[in-house]
Amino acid sequence: MTEAVATETPAELTPPEQVEAPDPMAELRKESDDFRSKAAAERKVNRDLETKLSAAQDLIDKLNGAKPSEDAMRVDAEKAATAKVAERIIRAEIRAAATGKLADPNDAHKFLDMSQFSVDENGDVDAAELTWAIDDLVKRKGYLAAKTEVSKTHGSADGGARKGSQPDLTQQIAAAVASGDFRSSIALKQQWAAQQKAK
Repeated sequence: MTEAVATETPAELTPPEQVEAPDPMAELRKESDDFRSKAAAERKVNRDLETKLSAAQDLIDKLNGAKPSEDAMRVDAEKAATAKVAERIIRAEIRAAATGKLADPNDAHKFLDMSQFSVDENGDVDAAELTWAIDDLVKRKGYLAAKTEVSKTHGSADGGARKGSQPDLTQQIAAAVASGDFRSSIALKQQWAAQQKAK
């Protein structure tokens, strides 16, 4: 008498499916992006209101029959010159921030609202705001992103890799995160997860 042996395993012995842990920084990055976009929108509204206020003041002066004084004309000329210089500074800063992130950094200003940036009294533009805007542009229009060059040879002429020629995956992930290259770090993390799953 041979009894059939049950081949089913109880549910409690079945290994649970591997679920990727949520990225704790993802929510913070999303909140930061939301805050930055709201702040940029508020700055734009403020600049628009300042422009309208100035235009309204000029109209009031004109209706009252006041001729612009020499000082007022000088101030207007200085404002125009400052605005032109500020635009050139912003364009240069955008190009600098886009270098290495966009295939053609000269195209960055065509896809960004330049009025969202301002030049402070020291002639500086907020670098964090520029970086965020360029990163957001790359997210929205990935085809503008710079292509990463892949080294064609890692090893000797016989095709074998040399020892120590390439850092291991965890070092590559750390380097990508440290440099702020989140796209590469995500790809490397996915590659690492696949290797861990295959083991």
